[in-house]
Amino acid sequence: MEKITQTIIVAGVVIKQDGKYLLVQEGRSNKKDCGLWNFPAGKVEEGNTIEETAIKEAKEESGYDVELLRKLDIFQDHANTPSKHAFEAKIVGGKLSWPEDEIMDAKWFTWQEIQDMKDKLREGWIIGAISIMENYFAKKERFKLIPSVYVLPIKDEKILLLRRFNTGFEDGKYALVAGHVDGGETMTQAMNREAREEAGIDFAEKDLELVLTMHRWCGDHERIDLFFVAKKWNGEIKNLEPNKCDDLSWFPLKQLPENMSPYIRVAIDCYLKGEKYCEFGWNK
Repeated sequence: MEKITQTIIVAGVVIKQDGKYLLVQEGRSNKKDCGLWNFPAGKVEEGNTIEETAIKEAKEESGYDVELLRKLDIFQDHANTPSKHAFEAKIVGGKLSWPEDEIMDAKWFTWQEIQDMKDKLREGWIIGAISIMENYFAKKERFKLIPSVYVLPIKDEKILLLRRFNTGFEDGKYALVAGHVDGGETMTQAMNREAREEAGIDFAEKDLELVLTMHRWCGDHERIDLFFVAKKWNGEIKNLEPNKCDDLSWFPLKQLPENMSPYIRVAIDCYLKGEKYCEFGWNK
């Protein structure tokens, strides 16, 4: 099993004004990425929150005072790379300026121009975050509520987790057996369908206990996540999707792996505390 060592968190802002997005060009002090374009962004230092860092980096790298409007999403290319928290922000003061030792230039680009300069962008999260802005928020539609179910198989104070890969979503992170509730399905039917597909097991309704409801916002949609604990099941646990899961293991509930989906960690923490409801993400 790969050892996970990274703990770096990056916060950045997506600023749109008059139909264009602000990007800054990395300076010579960043030898690896010199000349590439990025959001105003930086590492979260000890003692600062993610939100404080996003506001601070916007001021330092663009000269603008900003107000955060909403969290767009969390992006991570691999378990050993920094997690990047992207916020939509609006300008409330200041003027465009930048530290010449860190930034070569700062410019406004249209969405099409940004799509055409992929090889000149520092990070893939630029396309991802702006896509959320363009494809969802620009339409000003109400969030679509998507119900999902998650199952926590537990035995001997350990929980079953699977590590996803090759899915395009949170690859390299541990998660739970889970899935959307399709039209016409009950929650139990949805859980059993996913559990059979992913791990070769299913559950009797009497052996499932609803322990947590999470109201979650994740960029372009709103979700209701229902978490069920199961201490009994039918079948033998095995990895039935090796093309999507490269590890299926038991972990002590109080010693979870570092590389977990953030909202899954929050859900398990809430379960251990006996909380029945929580929220995750931003919505304004």
